Amino acid sequence: MHPNMADVARVAGVSKSTVSRALAGDPRVSPATRRRVEAAARQLGYTPHGVARALARGRTSMVAVAAPSPPRSFSDPFFLDFLGAVGDGLTAAGYNLVLTVSDDGRRSGRGSLRELVVGRMVDAVLVTEVQVADARLDLVLEQGLPCVALGSPDRADVYAVDGDNVVGTVMAVRHLVEMGHRHVACVAGPSHLTAARQRLRGFMQAMQEAGLEVPAYRLAEGDFTLTGGQAATRRLLEAERAACGEVRLTALFASNDLMAMGAVAALRASGLHVPGDVSVVGFDGVSLARMVDPPLTTVAQPVRQLGSVAVEMLLEQLMPAPGASGATPAGPRQVVLPCTLKPGGSTAPMRGRRAATPDTA
Repeated sequence: MHPNMADVARVAGVSKSTVSRALAGDPRVSPATRRRVEAAARQLGYTPHGVARALARGRTSMVAVAAPSPPRSFSDPFFLDFLGAVGDGLTAAGYNLVLTVSDDGRRSGRGSLRELVVGRMVDAVLVTEVQVADARLDLVLEQGLPCVALGSPDRADVYAVDGDNVVGTVMAVRHLVEMGHRHVACVAGPSHLTAARQRLRGFMQAMQEAGLEVPAYRLAEGDFTLTGGQAATRRLLEAERAACGEVRLTALFASNDLMAMGAVAALRASGLHVPGDVSVVGFDGVSLARMVDPPLTTVAQPVRQLGSVAVEMLLEQLMPAPGASGATPAGPRQVVLPCTLKPGGSTAPMRGRRAATPDTA
């Protein structure tokens, strides 16, 4: 006969509920009692059934991560690095990840965020790529689940962590201006994302500080993908030729590294050299940015730290300090981490431009 929880309780000299809490890692159980229960379980060869343990705790030991929506989803190396840090931290705390592609929080169906949250299949939710008036945050908070946002939500009632999008972008543009560039274009991110809006604000702020105009034909919106960066850059070049009769821009800021790489490809295809004719700066600091030719100048976010802070905030809500109930007295906090400019080979001082010839390679 297989040993059960009652057997462990008898050997350890505690109640069955204490056995359940001790083996589930409940912080209300003293370390000494937990050790006694674990020793009894080992002696008897008892292994708690995962589902029963979850029911006893009223928890699933699962945290949902609402990943970016298509076309990005899991293809962006920034999110792979971020998820690695989150996974390490949650696993060490005894939690597992459930990945779901972001939707608007209203869609139902198998595997949707709504199903996971309303069905109480997870204990908490990490929402990535925060949107303006994000309905996913409404859903999670209405259901009373712990929640952390990766991004800067336009509300104060949610825990959040983000890189400093505005200051980081200002650094990028100042880098270009200090190199003598005056005709600078911007490939912005999707306007419904708060990070994209902040980076565009930083771009406009830095250009204004430098006394430089930004005509409409030097702004284009992409979707944060490599192909989106290519397409947006092609539109920029076409609009500039239509307005000026030629391409006069000498520098370009892209709101993330993937779009910056796409911009380099589009510039080369049009016969422009990077950085000889056009300097390019990205944002995020993904490892792939150092491996392309030329290595990308980028504003690096502290991605591992973003992940560790997000986990810290989740655990702060999931495992409050002994004697506390719910969130900390101070309420939700929002942390903005500094970014760092990482110069690479994709930027160079302003110099005369050679005649452009389309790249046919």
